[in-house]
Parts: sequence; C-alpha cells; structure tokens
Amino acid sequence: MALDDGAVVVPIGGIDPDGVTTPRVIDVPEAWNGWLLYAYGESLGYLDRTPAASVIEARLRESGRGPAAMPPMPVCPAAVEVARRVLTDVAGFSSLPEEAARAGWSVRTLQRRFRAETGLSVTEWVRRARLGVAADLLAAGRDPEWVAHRVGYQTASGFSRVFSARTGVTPGRWRPEGSDGGGHGHGDEPAPPLPAQRTWTRVNGAAVAVWVARGQATVTVGERCHHLRAGHALVLPAGVPNRIRTGAESLVIPVGFRPGGGGVGATVRPADFGPEEQWRLLEASVACYTGLPVRGAADGVDLVLSGAQWEPASADDRLLADLANALAWGDDPQDRALGQWAAAFGVSESRIRRAVREATGMGFAHWQRLARMSSARSRLLHGGSVGKVARDLGYAHVSGFSRAFCAVHGAPPGRCTARKAG
Repeated sequence: MALDDGAVVVPIGGIDPDGVTTPRVIDVPEAWNGWLLYAYGESLGYLDRTPAASVIEARLRESGRGPAAMPPMPVCPAAVEVARRVLTDVAGFSSLPEEAARAGWSVRTLQRRFRAETGLSVTEWVRRARLGVAADLLAAGRDPEWVAHRVGYQTASGFSRVFSARTGVTPGRWRPEGSDGGGHGHGDEPAPPLPAQRTWTRVNGAAVAVWVARGQATVTVGERCHHLRAGHALVLPAGVPNRIRTGAESLVIPVGFRPGGGGVGATVRPADFGPEEQWRLLEASVACYTGLPVRGAADGVDLVLSGAQWEPASADDRLLADLANALAWGDDPQDRALGQWAAAFGVSESRIRRAVREATGMGFAHWQRLARMSSARSRLLHGGSVGKVARDLGYAHVSGFSRAFCAVHGAPPGRCTARKAG
C-alpha cells in the first residue's frame, strides 16, 4: 500500500454491513470522520463500551442508494432493539407508548435518545426507514403498489407522493445508483453526535499515552485531575489508578504504551499538539496497536513525553510500575501475599505499602485487587475466555473469579468479552 506524505490508513474492525461482499470505495463526508475514529478506538477495547458498529454499518449500507437511504441507526442497545423491530416489520410499527414500554422507557426518554443518537425524532426515523425499505424493494423489481402496502401505506397514490417528494422520482422510475437509468446522488445525512464516554477505573501494567482527538476530556490519575481539550496528550503511569471521562462529541485515543515496567513520573502539564501535528499521534497509534507497518512512525509514549512536563520517576514509581506489570502480564499473576511480593522484589513490606499508599491513596490489598481485575478485563477484551482468564489469574473456580470481577467492575466478566473482528 503506497501512501502520500501525511496520509494515515486506520483499520476499523468489527464492521459487517449487509450485502457488502466486495471492496468498495466510499466517499465519507467529513462529518462522519469522528465516528470512524470512534470505531477504531472502540476496537482497541479501552472504552466502557458504546457500540459504534451499528452506526458505521448503517452508513455503509446507505452508500450508493441516494436520498432514500436508511436513516442512521441509534447507538444504545434498547434504542437499537426498537429500530430493529421497525425494520423487521416496517408496516407494523406500534404506537410510541407501546415501543417506549417495551424498551422500559417513557415516551419522552425514547424520543430524546433517538434524537440524540440519530438526529431524528422517532416518527421521522420510522418514516425514513419505511422509504429506505421501499427503495430496496423497488430496486429488486417489486411492483410499486405491492411495495406501498408492504411498507404501511394505505394507498399507492399516497406512497407515490411521499416517495417522489423525498427522492425526486416516482416509485415506478426508481433505480439504485449505478444501475441503468442513472443515480440520484448521495444523501448526506448528518452524523449522529458521538456519545459521552468513560473508561472503568483501572490500573495499567504499562505506561499508556492518550490523546484527546476532539472535544474535551477529564482524566484522573491517582489523586490528580486533568481537564484536557482537543490536541492535549499525556501519559498514564503504570500502577497508578486512572479513569477517563468525555462529554458528547469528544474522543480520546490511546497512541502507545511502554511495556515491561519501569516508572514514568506524573504529568504536570500535558503536551499540546496543533492540528498540523496530530496526524503523527494517529500514525503512532496505528503502528503500536494494529501491527500495520507505518514507516517512520514515532513511539507514542516518547512523542507525548517530548512535549509534556512531568515529574522525574522516583524509585517508588519504578517499584509500583514493576509490580503492576508483574500483576498484569507476568507468567504467574497469582494473588500473592504482600510478603511474597516483597521477597520477589527484594524490598521490605513497608516499602511496598508506602509506594502504593503515596501514589494511589489505597491500601495494598485494595490496589492489588484493582490491578488484577484490570488485567482480567484487558485479557477478556483481547479475546480470552472467562474460564481461561480465571485460570490464568489463579482462580480454582470461575464463580470465585466472577464475584471478584463484579466487586471491582460492577458487571459480570461475560459482558466484557471481545467483539468479533470483521
């Protein structure tokens, strides 16, 4: 693959658009770039996940269909179920109160979620879905009058008026783009807003560099809170609990990690990358996390540290990082007692207690449990089965592992398994 200077190819896994079986070049409007980056970030497994795939898949299905394309899919699972029921039986849409009750919401909440995630009211979303289904049926050669009744119109004339107003042609003359008769252009539906997001509170086994690609984010590292804007980047030290929160239309991307322990001091001032420099961060992320060869890509941690101000790593910082790395990726990440860890690292128990307390504000037992369950969640998101992860972490029974996991993350481990790759 040959790239122009400054170009970056970003792989996005887990996308399975119906009917796309051969390579296709799609001109993606700039408004959708945030969703593509969001889907890439989601595939790395660091978010407490809101699925991007259904939104991207809907956009791909729209490509080449013109202004009668399907409306964008909502994001949250309950709203997706409502949308799927509509598409399964587009003529049999229940009333708003019935659909809201099925989702366990009020009508107001259902309307608010659809508008926030698709830019459309439920009524408008259903209307566009009916026209999208009708366009597919017409393109397959179905009779316009049959289609009108199939998608819920009482008369063919009423359907024809609505369809013509939307597409500019009558149902009888409808042809999909690229077929005989020419196309109808591409309807650039606005992208739904990116959802607010967060990570779970976790202890990383390696230093991780993160970049605010758009919007704003609040990053808590130990007892420090950083309020960041687009272009800011910092390094999350290994061993120190951290969490990230973003508002709507905001996005944080990991750009690299430094494995093998070894301390990195706390960030005092984040790096600030201008728009003309940010492609280097994306390039570093792709090179680090996907295995794709990216010629000349910088190491993401070095790149961020070169522009940030941070405290020098102390001996205790290095000890904490080495402990976290052993818990996360060691060959024998058992639930060792404090004395066993002290003997393994050749230090006193009081030294470990002090290092953990001063860096995290936690007692050693609490910190060790969070570090082990952070490792468990990462292993699950990277393809490990619940049973294998439980055995790797030294649990004799899955039930015991599940109880420990729920106590830290508030959800069973089965909810955190990896998405299937596309």
